[in-house]
Amino acid sequence: MEFSLSAKGYLREPNLHDGFVDGIKLDGQHFVRVFLRDVTEQRYVMELAGVEGLIGNEFRQGNIIFDVKIVRGVAPDMEALRSLFEPPHPTAPAKYQDEYGSFLDKHAERIKNGDLSLVRVESSYGCSIISLCADIRITRG
Repeated sequence: MEFSLSAKGYLREPNLHDGFVDGIKLDGQHFVRVFLRDVTEQRYVMELAGVEGLIGNEFRQGNIIFDVKIVRGVAPDMEALRSLFEPPHPTAPAKYQDEYGSFLDKHAERIKNGDLSLVRVESSYGCSIISLCADIRITRG
């Protein structure tokens, strides 16, 4: 199934606002399936391929989705990108701080160039997910 985004990258079809995150399955190191459900109980699977970073926080019973945002081909939210990759300790030498900044800048450039997508499942309650990946597919399931 094709999915559609608003001009600002918010997922509009399928409409998952007030839907649910039912689960996350890691299939190998670079492939993730996110199991979603809309308010009508229709189930979807978001497949993330070529995953380079993933974080899922606050998984609970009844994980309510506020919105899903997919950023590709434009500059990403650097705070979201930073949350995927642990920075060096504040007391680490400047060399490591600089390398971390360059690492983030390279990933931001790859998103801006359309080589990667930054996916955010923002929650009203419970699980929020951020992923950096090469490809996204959403199917009914």
